[in-house]
Amino acid sequence: MKITKVEPIMCDSAWGVWIFIKVQTDEGVTGYGECSDHRGCTYGLLGCIKDLEQAVIGKDPREVEKLYADMYKLAQASPRRRGVESHRRVLTVALWDIKSKALGMPLYELFGGPQQTKLKVYWGHCGLYRTRIADLMKIPSVKKMDDLYDLGKEVVKKGLLRFKDQYHVHRRAFRSSPAR
Repeated sequence: MKITKVEPIMCDSAWGVWIFIKVQTDEGVTGYGECSDHRGCTYGLLGCIKDLEQAVIGKDPREVEKLYADMYKLAQASPRRRGVESHRRVLTVALWDIKSKALGMPLYELFGGPQQTKLKVYWGHCGLYRTRIADLMKIPSVKKMDDLYDLGKEVVKKGLLRFKDQYHVHRRAFRSSPAR
């Protein structure tokens, strides 16, 4: 099995671009990773991925640790090692994804099996979408503290115990609203 292509996939979001990495092989096994950075460096990130591609194309994706070391050596020459480091990791996740698929087992089995059978989840960024693109998503918007309170009730109604957001981003929307 050899890697034939590393393809970034860009998806627009409410506040930036999500970047996913698709790594393809000559045997039809595909691995995915995600490496978004919402600080406005989308094309710089794509450049890092393109630079690291040379370390993996034509190689066996199942040799994850060897390819990680090859990418590490390549990145050491870069003055932007920090940015390259995160993208080396995302390519490594895609390689582990390929390896687990090639072996016919879930990825967590390669790391010793599941640690738990249930996970507590939260709804992340639920309010952010509602301050920026509620109309597009056809969902209630969050413009004042009462809306945020209603959103909390919606989260509980959906069976979740908590939600998380970055309300400093939409602070202006809440300045004139009294807190509950």
